[in-house]
Amino acid sequence: MVPRRHLPLVVALVVTLALVLGPAPSSTAVARPTVRVALSATDVAAGTTVVATVRVRGGAARQRVSLQRRTGAVWTKVATRRLPRTGAVRKVRFAVSVAPGVATYRVVLARRGGTPGRRGAAFTLTGRTPGGAPSVPEPLATRLVSHRPGGATAGDQASTDASISADGRFVVFESTATDLLPGGSGGLWQVYLWDRTTDALTLVSHRADGTPGLASSRDPAISGDGRYVTFQSGANQLGGVSGVGPDSLWRWDRTTDLLQRLTPDSLDDGVTDPVISADGSAIAFASTATTIAGPGAPAASDIFLWRQGSGFTLVSHGATAANGASRFPAISADGLHVAYESKASNLVGMPGGQEDANGKSDVFLWDATMIATTEPVLVSTAHGGLTAGTGGTEGAFWPTLSADGSLVAYETDATNVLATPDGDTNKDVFLWSRDAPGSQVLVSRPTGTGPGSSSAYNPSMSTDGSRIAFLGRPDDLTGAGTFIGSPMLWTRATGQFTDLAPALAGAPTGAALSVTLSGSGSHAAFSSYAANLVGGATDANGTEDVFVRGPLS
Repeated sequence: MVPRRHLPLVVALVVTLALVLGPAPSSTAVARPTVRVALSATDVAAGTTVVATVRVRGGAARQRVSLQRRTGAVWTKVATRRLPRTGAVRKVRFAVSVAPGVATYRVVLARRGGTPGRRGAAFTLTGRTPGGAPSVPEPLATRLVSHRPGGATAGDQASTDASISADGRFVVFESTATDLLPGGSGGLWQVYLWDRTTDALTLVSHRADGTPGLASSRDPAISGDGRYVTFQSGANQLGGVSGVGPDSLWRWDRTTDLLQRLTPDSLDDGVTDPVISADGSAIAFASTATTIAGPGAPAASDIFLWRQGSGFTLVSHGATAANGASRFPAISADGLHVAYESKASNLVGMPGGQEDANGKSDVFLWDATMIATTEPVLVSTAHGGLTAGTGGTEGAFWPTLSADGSLVAYETDATNVLATPDGDTNKDVFLWSRDAPGSQVLVSRPTGTGPGSSSAYNPSMSTDGSRIAFLGRPDDLTGAGTFIGSPMLWTRATGQFTDLAPALAGAPTGAALSVTLSGSGSHAAFSSYAANLVGGATDANGTEDVFVRGPLS
């Protein structure tokens, strides 16, 4: 929402920076490693993902390498990797979603044992508008997305389930409102796209003549580059395609207005929960269908991955087929990693490996290097990383991924995720790292405080992992504000919380139900029952509407 973006075709030039610090070491000193960074681009459209490939000669196995971003005079760590165990030249990669304007970064190699560290020279990345000029951030504001023509009045029915592009420009959502566009919705769920730059709405789930689909279309998700939208629908004649049976998987191209059905004619059950990679070439989804790829879990939903040019792959498996249902996948920007929640108890369990004996839902991580007999990684573990978390009544849910799949945030009511057991079974949001899987970070509590009095859930992470949005209560997290559930933003570098849905005056008149963060972390889209978030707009429908807030400083 993002987690994780492939690069556009305009990226062609590789810029190599030699990073040097301080005077040359004396002949008696330990030789400093050499660090070189290759950038796939430095001047790109805002929201594009740039890959920084770091090559270290003379480094130590598992030596930490961090990417830092400068804000004023302060350097903030946004991502960390460890060098591989072998190789004369050890290589790691960072995926950076370029925010609007100019940002300054550097790579820092931490000291490890007798191997010296290295602090690199700074480099800049520029995010530009489609017109070519560096983007100028707009003033911070909350805007109504699901509105009637003219922008001042909310639609007459519910709008929800938003997804946002990496730069925050495009938001897709589903709605039953009959008055968002001429022609109505037929009283069915339809998928719409909103453009923050023009404030215009576009009907995505349309027939060849532009009229709304004749069956509901739901679960939209937009690619990081804003070009593709995926969703599920059983509507006949979408994009001129006939003979559609169960809810199929669709992909819409914003640049051509082409609707493509991706699942086969032989589909024997519908799909749900699709999520899409940064460039739209990979889509993960859930389905109980037996005619996609398998064998999967008997009579239960599985997670599948569609990749352009190579078809479908079963994701939710261990050494054998899953023995429980799997739902709600998340996909990395590069399309090579899929996290999901599952009630299966046999996805891990090889001798000497991880164990899942809690009998509850857990979060797992799959990657494209797996073979048919390989286990996924159990993410929602107890402290130490070997066994599934316990102590709660429900388990772990709702994963979200960083661009390269190295970070996973999720919600759980387990009480033994940290070294010190939690004192309650409210849900909390945790951040898991591939570099330190046994030591997770508690996201949804102020530093140094005990358990709160309410749950936190539905996390969404920026592609670099520096920010996580989730639903929680401002009074629990900041000590002030309303007790009504609100979209909250956690900043990893500072541990601070920000309420993303402040009311114009007093408390919001309703709670938020979902939130999604743009890949750059610059904007958040959310749905809320509140009617007092936006000035100059009429919101009298008494139900959910979709909003966007940003840019977030």
